[in-house]
Amino acid sequence: MKNAIKGVDHPVIAVRDMESAHADYQRLGFTMPPRGSHIEWGTGNWCIMFADDYLELRGIIDANKECHGLDRFLERRQGLMGVALATDDIEECHARLVDSGLHPGSVRQLKRNFELEEGTVQPRFSLCFLDEAEAPGLMSVVMLQHMTPELIRRPDWLNHANGARGVASMTAVVEDLEAAAVAHARLFGAEAIRRDGPCLVIEGHGNAAIRVVEPLGLEKLSPGLAAGGAAEVPGLVSITLAVDDVETTARHFSAGRIDFKRAGEASIRVAAEAACGVNLLFEERA
Repeated sequence: MKNAIKGVDHPVIAVRDMESAHADYQRLGFTMPPRGSHIEWGTGNWCIMFADDYLELRGIIDANKECHGLDRFLERRQGLMGVALATDDIEECHARLVDSGLHPGSVRQLKRNFELEEGTVQPRFSLCFLDEAEAPGLMSVVMLQHMTPELIRRPDWLNHANGARGVASMTAVVEDLEAAAVAHARLFGAEAIRRDGPCLVIEGHGNAAIRVVEPLGLEKLSPGLAAGGAAEVPGLVSITLAVDDVETTARHFSAGRIDFKRAGEASIRVAAEAACGVNLLFEERA
């Protein structure tokens, strides 16, 4: 990928109540690691870990500190509010973004307290934010370099009762697909983008792809899923998680009386109300 971007590091999900979000996602069958709290911000998170990426549930724990837009977003709704893109060198990434005519914010350092049973540790990150207009549909975009990756991922956190094993894709809706294609080619590089029917597909070095589609094309891409309600235009509308056996996932949801619908022969979708406003799909992938 262009600009020293590797691909999707993790989707960011805004939640109004941290404890309720923990209970909701645990009920969905996710293994929940200990809570994190950002030292420089008034936000905390639950990070649901997979081998190559993760889901971040982010909420406010101290409203008197900077929340980096989370408070304003939560005034409207819960749900998908952005994506973190991975890089191995944040300084090089920042320089390349500027050289590409983009306008990233300055590089910042961030730490969070990670409340392990054996004691609190402090994972460190380096990051810079991108202007939302320069990444159509992706909302709040941050370039992220993990400085202490060994602190945030353990083998026992990677096994989930619902069978999820990683982010397969995220879907974003834009008003003008051709204009979005030009912008995303500048950000990700033309070689990372291809057309697939009604949508653009952006693929990096990881497993997760980003699909970008216009509202009328969303129904073709994901029958039964419409823009609006739990989604904004432009904005992110859904996350698809890879599973080995979708029937195992369906049995877990049935046993827990979780509302879900078939979204295809090998895909099911959980009601957004059960996942803090997120359209969450589970799809059988090899």
